[in-house]
Amino acid sequence: MIESYARELIEAGSLVMLLLLILLGVLFRSYAFALGIFVGGIIAVINHYGLYKSLRSVLSAAAERGEKSGAPQTLFTFYIRLLFSGIVIFLALRAGVTDPIGILIGASVVVVNSLIVGLAIFITDKGA
Repeated sequence: MIESYARELIEAGSLVMLLLLILLGVLFRSYAFALGIFVGGIIAVINHYGLYKSLRSVLSAAAERGEKSGAPQTLFTFYIRLLFSGIVIFLALRAGVTDPIGILIGASVVVVNSLIVGLAIFITDKGA
C-alpha cells in the first residue's frame, strides 16, 4: 500500500514541481529555458511511468506464474524509451528552441521528488 502511495506522491509532486519550475524559468530566465525544463520534465515523468508499468507487469507475472521471461521485453521497452528520449532531446537542442541547462533541470524533477518522498516516508515511519 505504501508503495502505491509513494508512487502517486512522486508523480503528482513531480508535475507540481515541474509547473513551478517552468513558471520560475519564464519569470527569471527565458522562454527557451522554460521550454527546456518542460521538455526534460515531461520526458522524465513519462519514462518514470513507463518503467513502473514495465516492471509491474514483469514482477506480477513472475509472482503469479513463476515466469522469468519478461526481462528481455522490459529491457527492449527501456531501450526504446531511451532512444525516443534521446531523439526528442537532440531535436529540441538542434532546433535551438530549448536551453540545455533547462532540460537538465527538468529531467531532474523525478529524482528530486523521489528523494523527498523517500525521506518523508523514512522520517514518518521511523517515529512509528
